[in-house]
Amino acid sequence: MKLDPIVERACMWSLNTIIWSYHSAVIIQTNIKEEGRKFEKKELKKLLDHISKGHIPYQQSLLTYLVYFLGACFENYKINNVKKKVDDETVEFLINAFFDTVKRYSKDKSIGYQPCIIEVNNKKYDFNKKILNAHLPGLTKADIKNISNWFVKNYKSAESISKVFIGAGHYFNLENTGYMNQVAGPGKSNTTALLELLPGHFEKFPGTGLRKDVALRLSYLYMNEAYSIRLHENYVNKASKKSKNVLKFTKGEWIKFFLLRASSTLKMMQVIFNSGKSENEKDFKAMATGMSRIEYLDVINLLEKNIEESDDYKEKDYLTSIWSLIDDYRSKKPTKGFRDLYFKK
Repeated sequence: MKLDPIVERACMWSLNTIIWSYHSAVIIQTNIKEEGRKFEKKELKKLLDHISKGHIPYQQSLLTYLVYFLGACFENYKINNVKKKVDDETVEFLINAFFDTVKRYSKDKSIGYQPCIIEVNNKKYDFNKKILNAHLPGLTKADIKNISNWFVKNYKSAESISKVFIGAGHYFNLENTGYMNQVAGPGKSNTTALLELLPGHFEKFPGTGLRKDVALRLSYLYMNEAYSIRLHENYVNKASKKSKNVLKFTKGEWIKFFLLRASSTLKMMQVIFNSGKSENEKDFKAMATGMSRIEYLDVINLLEKNIEESDDYKEKDYLTSIWSLIDDYRSKKPTKGFRDLYFKK
């Protein structure tokens, strides 16, 4: 399928963003690409096994990545002053274009962004195929018609769909109208700065699924984690006819990048907190003050969720104490003597 540049750009941008997310959240997080590092056989096998399964949450997010792509594509139409109706025929065509682009990536390694190659212990491991094949579910024409019909009927009324649709368009607009150049500079790349760049121009995108405290480069991970389960539920409840293939590839496991990171941080803080020893106070303080704003908010959101879901009043008080202590350390004017209640001298 020969694509016009507007559609092709949105296809490639969406797929590149997803692949970048997989590379960053699955591969980089293992530290397997640490320069000059040698791994023992058992350790390497464990890391490679972990990475080889990292595509599954992406594979099981069919509706999320298609809605994400559609949001980018319709935004690119707007940027280029092309009027397109969000109707069944247009959406079917675009979904087919996305899958054709994935096939092109899979067949030709020179196309697009394919960074998922690991060279460790003098041997190369290529995981690009894994993440690409995760986006080739082999849907039938009927499946694609089914998704298109569900999307067109519900994208305005269902918050889960509109958040991802508008959020992807928001991100695409910022990247393709110069917003990100303020960090990297035209034609340049400053990875560290880009990872810290937060989205802007929220007033232009009411209903966006982007979060003001989540870096643009992490926004696909966030929206996948936040809305995949709700997209699945909406399809189950609202689709006029349910496709077995669509159900199969939207049921999860979903991405849980932010949840797992917050859970890991909170567990470490709980261990330190439970010790009650004054010599461990500095470690708790270092963790509390060292968290980025994004990490802090995710830990607090997790604490709030755990408090709401607990029926044990002692557990609620315990979690509330940890929350209060974190906030106390991060405060510019910590409560005098407050910390002494928890860490004994």
